Amino acid sequence: MPNLNRLWADCVRDAELHGTAIAITNTTKLRSLREPSYMAEFERDGERYHLYRFAGDPERELRELNAAYALVAPMRAFGVPDAGSAAFVLSTLVDFMDRHFEAIRTSVDCLHGVDRAMRYIRDVRLAQWTPTS
Repeated sequence: MPNLNRLWADCVRDAELHGTAIAITNTTKLRSLREPSYMAEFERDGERYHLYRFAGDPERELRELNAAYALVAPMRAFGVPDAGSAAFVLSTLVDFMDRHFEAIRTSVDCLHGVDRAMRYIRDVRLAQWTPTS
């Protein structure tokens, strides 16, 4: 993760995403789906979020890492004041992760369904992380 975050910091600087202080904390390929499909976990202000990207689907899913694992608005996840800024940060993060897809070393099989795989990811990541707030 340190190397990926170094590259992400460069990307944030180059894209002029001032005030967007998110750190990538985990990545997982979603096997049995078209590539690039993945989960990228990031942390902002002591909270963690999962970005799900499914190849061929223009929609992205953002979920807050907690027991409810509810969908969350990009403005909240990225801590930006308006929808336009949130869309720009989301697009930048997706483009970055797409370019670095081959660097993702862990994977979860989606053969038995995406929902089941997402629950598994949530459970594993919750067990490995203690919220700071």
